[in-house]
Amino acid sequence: MVTRLAKIAAETGASVNSFKNFWANKDSKSEKVLEIGLIRFPDTENPHIKLYRIQIFAWYNSARVLMVQHDQAGFDLEFDVMKFKANDSIVAEITKEQLKNISNKLEKPATFDF
Repeated sequence: MVTRLAKIAAETGASVNSFKNFWANKDSKSEKVLEIGLIRFPDTENPHIKLYRIQIFAWYNSARVLMVQHDQAGFDLEFDVMKFKANDSIVAEITKEQLKNISNKLEKPATFDF
């Protein structure tokens, strides 16, 4: 992944690939290089399920007129948070024993081993 980020961010030059763009040319590229999703399960202090999504995009822009060239490159980060509340009628049907079993299961580190 680091190689992909570096390749896009370090790319420069609006190349001459035809007579049409011999005098001037523009080039740009943007690519999503990483996307991560996280889930936070509810607890007594925070009764909602939260979903976090993080995306990183690498980009560059290049513009050239004759021998004068202007290059820009960078990274954009997009961060989203979504909050969900369980349906009260469904939560009311969960027994204390079921809730205890769920809590015990979530506390074990091996629960999320894939």
